[in-house]
Amino acid sequence: MGSLSKTAKLVLVILSFLFWAAAGGLFFVAGYVFSGYPNFEEIVDAYYTLLPATIIAAVGVFFLLLGIVGCIGACKEQKCLLCLFFSFMLIIFIGLVVGGVLAYFYRKDIDSAVGTGIEKCMTKYGNDTICTGEIDFMQSQLKCCGADNYTDWADTAWVVGQKNASVHFPPSCCANNDCHYNAPTLNQTGVFLKGCHPTLKTNFMDHLGVIAGVAGAFAILQLLGLIFSSILMCRRRADVPYIGLNDPDGMRI
Repeated sequence: MGSLSKTAKLVLVILSFLFWAAAGGLFFVAGYVFSGYPNFEEIVDAYYTLLPATIIAAVGVFFLLLGIVGCIGACKEQKCLLCLFFSFMLIIFIGLVVGGVLAYFYRKDIDSAVGTGIEKCMTKYGNDTICTGEIDFMQSQLKCCGADNYTDWADTAWVVGQKNASVHFPPSCCANNDCHYNAPTLNQTGVFLKGCHPTLKTNFMDHLGVIAGVAGAFAILQLLGLIFSSILMCRRRADVPYIGLNDPDGMRI
């Protein structure tokens, strides 16, 4: 067996293990989204949360099976499995590119949907237990207040209905749910000055570099998988020797 073929086998086996590790990571992410969604189901539409999480889980299963196919195909040099591995890798690579393009073009729609969801839930605050719990959870966890800022609460039904005229936002807008409404200055009230919508956007942008780096590294691994699976597919098997016409054990004319 040539050194190139040995290298190709080794790379494909390593890639298979990486696919299994990636599958585990995807299962974790999908599980995290599913477990955390009840805290945001009225704020963020399921189309932007549960659907992507379901796709992530499905991709995890796909990666698990792909790792098995790649490992067996490389070790046994089964061209059928190698062709299957190559085809799936090519589909994933194309899907990664298409997904990145779609995410770029629909980024404003997603951003707008999140902002609209927060504002819609704020109007139900105090009357809808689900929205109330989700808004309180989001504001206390992200240390934010309102959609764009704390002034968004001014015209909401919850604030208008308060007997205390100094109450301009819910307690969850302050650290430890302890707002000093009668404080002489805004800073002394303890209110979070940043809005939840820009805070969510900032958190996403802070992690965008990591996401892009992981996607880029994964694309490189896919290219390696395509290259080395092609090498093994094009290689003649060592157990099928070539017999020339003039060979003593070959055909004689």
